Amino acid sequence: MKTLYQAISYWGDKNAPALCGHLAMSGIMDWQDLTRINLCEFVAKMQETTTKNSAHTYIARLRSVLNRYKEAGIIPCEEFKDILKCGKEVSQKTYLNEVELKALELSPTKNEREKFVKLCFLISARTGMRISDTLRTTEENVKGDTLDYVSKKTSIEAQVPVSAEVKEWIAQVNGITYRPTEANYN
Repeated sequence: MKTLYQAISYWGDKNAPALCGHLAMSGIMDWQDLTRINLCEFVAKMQETTTKNSAHTYIARLRSVLNRYKEAGIIPCEEFKDILKCGKEVSQKTYLNEVELKALELSPTKNEREKFVKLCFLISARTGMRISDTLRTTEENVKGDTLDYVSKKTSIEAQVPVSAEVKEWIAQVNGITYRPTEANYN
């Protein structure tokens, strides 16, 4: 019989390590820990520590795994379906116009961390890259007036036009020694 974490990771879900980490923080290490109290605590912690949509994804993933194993008789909490629920939230799209982007560009920064975050945000805003891609971009990705990269999330190769200022920002970012994690960046 697979352990709970092996069952979660078995299907190759990229969110499996994070889900296992969240379960561990709620005291859920294996099948016998899937009690009503622990599952309620897991749902509450997910809703406190992640966005509503991320919580929905992790909770739904766990519910899916438990549904596969419910007939094995190894899950102490029989009403897990009722507990493992979390609604979604409609994403709100926010845009900055050219004036607002210019104001951000000209705003002073207090330290390397603020400068790094500001430059990465501006690069993302001007290229359409996700922050996960911006954090991995170097001058080597720039070929003339285009930026070539492979998206970390989708593994799709992209080629986008870049201005001289974006090239300069990429060079500046790579000159900063501070490197936050994606969670710290956000």
